[in-house]
Amino acid sequence: MLRTNRPVWLGAVLLLAAAAAFAHPDADQEAVRLLAYRFAAGLVDNRVDEVAATLAADGRFMGATRDQYLDRMKTGANDPSGVLLEYATFEPVDGGIRISPIVIEIDKGSFRLPVSAVAVRRDGEWRLTSLDRANEFPEALKPKGLAEIVDTQPIAFALVDARTQAPVFARVHIEDASGGYWPPRGHQKNIRVGWREDVGGDVKIAGQTYAYVEPAFVADLPLGEYTVTIDKGMEYAPATSKFVVAAEPASHTLAIERTVDMNKDGWYSGDTHVHFLSDHSALLELRAEGLNVVNVLATRWGELITNAQDVTGAPSRLSLPDGIVYFNEETRHGYLGHAVLHRLKSLVYPLSWGGPTEGVYGESDYPPMAVQADKTHAQGGLVTWAHFPFPGAEAAVDIALGKIDSVDLFTWGDAFADQPSPTGSGMVAGSVAAWYAFLNTGFGLPVTAGTDKMLNVQVTGSVRTYARVDGRFSYDRWLEAIRGGRTFVTTGPIVAMSVNGKPIGSTLALEHGAKVDVVADVRAAFDRYPIDALEIVANGKVVAIARNDGGASTLHLEHSFVPTESAWIAVRAHGSKTLPYQVWPLLGPAGVGIPAMAHTSPTYVVLDGAPIRSPDDARKLAASVDSLIDWAKTHGSYRSDAQRAEVVSLYERAKRVYTAM
Repeated sequence: MLRTNRPVWLGAVLLLAAAAAFAHPDADQEAVRLLAYRFAAGLVDNRVDEVAATLAADGRFMGATRDQYLDRMKTGANDPSGVLLEYATFEPVDGGIRISPIVIEIDKGSFRLPVSAVAVRRDGEWRLTSLDRANEFPEALKPKGLAEIVDTQPIAFALVDARTQAPVFARVHIEDASGGYWPPRGHQKNIRVGWREDVGGDVKIAGQTYAYVEPAFVADLPLGEYTVTIDKGMEYAPATSKFVVAAEPASHTLAIERTVDMNKDGWYSGDTHVHFLSDHSALLELRAEGLNVVNVLATRWGELITNAQDVTGAPSRLSLPDGIVYFNEETRHGYLGHAVLHRLKSLVYPLSWGGPTEGVYGESDYPPMAVQADKTHAQGGLVTWAHFPFPGAEAAVDIALGKIDSVDLFTWGDAFADQPSPTGSGMVAGSVAAWYAFLNTGFGLPVTAGTDKMLNVQVTGSVRTYARVDGRFSYDRWLEAIRGGRTFVTTGPIVAMSVNGKPIGSTLALEHGAKVDVVADVRAAFDRYPIDALEIVANGKVVAIARNDGGASTLHLEHSFVPTESAWIAVRAHGSKTLPYQVWPLLGPAGVGIPAMAHTSPTYVVLDGAPIRSPDDARKLAASVDSLIDWAKTHGSYRSDAQRAEVVSLYERAKRVYTAM
């Protein structure tokens, strides 16, 4: 079995399997086995010279001459992703041996072509003289349980809001009595879940496959009993219905109940960080998950560039008044950091740089991230530090110099827990603690959040930003709400906060002795988003807590105090149970899911005009800039001494901001 480039160990397995196919192995049969393996290996690796050495000059191969067949290989069209020889038998024919079926896999097995080859010995050497479609197909590879190969009835479905009866988009999972999944028309039964594989339109959650559908859709189903599950983001309760498919076509109307309407209160949600979706798929998933903004990001991964042609400098033309798809950019350096660039008129280059895995070998480490932020601001854009704080060597610099407008506080894993150091030097502060250090030194950084969706085991909008828009919703107003700090981020729980009656993101100018009254709430259906506690935080310290020992779905908390210094105040909610929405084992502990959690951006209390300051945090941040300066002087790769001096000077300017504190 050959599925990957140069599968050395598979060669041994292959030869053993082939040997079993011969009743009486001898030198000729051994030579033919090796010939088949050599042909298959060359085909998988697209090594034209290796395949050429196995083909007879006067042979016919898939209806073409030897030279024509090899020319097709050179174009790279339909390169096989695998060749299966384990099902082949080796049978004598007139003048040679037939090898059949050889199963050629295209696109990782989505298409399998069985072929038959004949090997003939000429002048003491075995060569393939023909390659044709095989009549037989291995029983073990034949598809099972697909609508295309069984008798079915077309079942029409309509999805509606339970209260208003308005049609709704959603994601659905249709399951038969034995637990088998049946997709709606236009969707696959067995979806891909690898990196950048068919991303969009379907998603797998905790082993169950869901299809994103419009309000009216059809599924072709065999006779029997079924259960359909409907889900629609954070503002609807999942619904389950049972039905029976009988001998006649039928239709079903399915209702799903809205539990909260955030748009009604001026809050609009978005996923800041999505990759690989088309505008059609992005809009479908936006509507099905109840989002208002999906931010699809162009970027570069080594030599691979994705979504760059989709960036037009405006929302996708498919966008709706309350649903915006915008193609923007993630600019990436593996050490300095990643940033999401919003509201771009044109791409900011370089898309990524600095060598693998963001760039390619030999690239320099210029420019600094600050330059990318400046180019974005020059277009009127907004800059978010992606999956804060990792990677983030330059974060302290860019925040000190006012280059960053928000940080994506939630993306992967538990934002409240310490994380393994990117350098392998132990555990370091997670995103919440890292963000608090900047707030404590007076930098008013709003929070945002996004999924960094790259696989079909991630749900668009399962990590999202809510921003409170003044007036009618628009993309620009949503970004201005982020810039103004009128946000909270969540993996499901809905949080609210007021300070002296003022909303999230406000600034209160008070005098010494003034009282501060904080009111906090969280709504989170406990069976879906179990929250352990609701907390009020001031200058990084929990000042009030409501524990959820009874498994309630709503919590309320009030706290009054007289501040002795200027402060930032925020509300957070957190649970210990892992939700199955952010899964990518490649990331280690952070890739096994994400807990139920939410956090508001701060409201600021300015006491007698004094700034918020923490000398301890300032010293730590200055030390991190020192490390970056040392890296730029000794390890960073630059094209000239002038570039290095420019970068060092920039970093030293940021350090002075912290030392002044």
